[in-house]
Amino acid sequence: MQPRMGALAIRVAEQKETLDRAGELVKPGGRICYVTCSMLADENDDQVRAFLAREPSFALAPPAEVAAALGERAFMFLRAVLVSEPGLLMTPRRTDTDGFYVSMMIKQRS
Repeated sequence: MQPRMGALAIRVAEQKETLDRAGELVKPGGRICYVTCSMLADENDDQVRAFLAREPSFALAPPAEVAAALGERAFMFLRAVLVSEPGLLMTPRRTDTDGFYVSMMIKQRS
């Protein structure tokens, strides 16, 4: 009998599967924008780092590039969010939003 998985373990497994499938579909120069409504490292930075370890053809987009879509508000946004190498974390306390995470990965051209 297999051990029963908790809700977080199930979600992490689903996210891994989704990222791996997306990685197969992206052409060179294409991007994966990975977004969660979670503040947990298991679902965010850890998930992105694990994907990049499995898929060395992808590289992280710099946080400033990810925020650039906000135009003139990008500077203020980057000051409010928690910035890590893999992504940007929005928290209720810092951004007056629910918890959100975003990371962008670019498939390198061969």
